[in-house]
Amino acid sequence: MFHLTVAYIFIYVCLGLIALGILLLFQMKISHNREQRNRETYAKKHHDYFVYVQSHLQDDVELRLPPGKLKKLEKRVIQDKFIEWIEQFKGDFRLKLIELCREAGFVDEDLKALRSIRYGRRLEAAYRLGGMRAPEAVPLLQNILQKRKYSSLSIVLARSIAKAADNSEDLLQMLRTLLSHGKPIHNLAADIMLETGLDSSAILLKLLNDSDSALVKVGLV
Repeated sequence: MFHLTVAYIFIYVCLGLIALGILLLFQMKISHNREQRNRETYAKKHHDYFVYVQSHLQDDVELRLPPGKLKKLEKRVIQDKFIEWIEQFKGDFRLKLIELCREAGFVDEDLKALRSIRYGRRLEAAYRLGGMRAPEAVPLLQNILQKRKYSSLSIVLARSIAKAADNSEDLLQMLRTLLSHGKPIHNLAADIMLETGLDSSAILLKLLNDSDSALVKVGLV
């Protein structure tokens, strides 16, 4: 009789956990859909602002965020648009957008988020810091990359370092750390290296002349 009671309790607990899991999934889905609708609303709201920024990138004017108090998601929509343009543009246009991200406080906010205990928040912050080409984030990104086992976050961190690094030594240090796990990812590593805005020919020579055979392989790729 005792064992039967324990079995019933176990079944009820399992059913309760399953029900709770389903409720959480529904809640996450509802929250995601609500966020997507809000993103679309904010994108439409700031359409004229985005047009204004694009039309003045070549002018000698100081660009700022829209006036008034912006909600957190509202600022994120604007930041994501800037990062999208940074990926697309080159030269002075890109530099102006990078400076605008820094002045708007986006870089500082994501540097703080990079220290979060939440995995998802760190992952998003690492991605955005790379997108904003923030060299001040490289030491922290390197530190996280060195302390973690190889995972999907390692790739995000490495790609962000490649985008943000303003010197070849940081780039090579990132590559050595990434390859130190012994994974056959030389093609992926070469693709990550192409994200850099540094002199590719000089970096290629360093790779081919390095004493580490793994770096030589990346250079050959």
